[in-house]
Amino acid sequence: MIDGMITRLLEEANADADHEGFCDTEMGKSKITRNKLQEDIDSLAAAVDEGKATIAQLAESITTSDQELAELEKAISEATEMRSAEKATNAVTVKDAKQAQAAVQAATAVLNEYYSKALTSTALLQTPTMGSDEWDSLANPAFKGTIDKGHKEGMQTFGETYSGNQEGAAGVMALLEVVLSDFATLEADTLSSEASAQKGFEDFMTESKKTKAMKNRQVNERC
Repeated sequence: MIDGMITRLLEEANADADHEGFCDTEMGKSKITRNKLQEDIDSLAAAVDEGKATIAQLAESITTSDQELAELEKAISEATEMRSAEKATNAVTVKDAKQAQAAVQAATAVLNEYYSKALTSTALLQTPTMGSDEWDSLANPAFKGTIDKGHKEGMQTFGETYSGNQEGAAGVMALLEVVLSDFATLEADTLSSEASAQKGFEDFMTESKKTKAMKNRQVNERC
């Protein structure tokens, strides 16, 4: 009976040892599994944090791009408005310069004709009336004979033939030439400035369109 009890106790002890070994093994496996899962959790948490940071960075980048696009649109609008106003102003300046040149040329032609005819014209008087006593009194005192009451074309009436201010003509004509040259220069400078401004505007618009397309593509890629 004692031997039976000893045998039974030994069997129970062995069973307990086997069970403890099993538990230790399972606990070891569980610890490994737990550690592995913790590593996975930590890795996922890090990935989540990195994803959040990336999302925040992309959101900030998209906001910045949107702001830059808005500023670019504003710059394009302002440049277009300024170009239109400048173009209109230049057109008026060129038109005025052309009209001024035409007016100066017309005035020059009139003066040339006037001074040319003044060299051979007779004196003209509105008063006194030709043939009147006052008219007779103004006649050449050295004239001998009867005063001719009928004035004829080309006949000197009294005094010297009026030829205009021929000495002053040179100054006037020279001044008109300077004025004409100034208006011609204004027209040429305005046309040159307009061409340069238009080219600069077109270059700006080309670069702005490229920049706008690039930023829109970047925003779409980030989204």
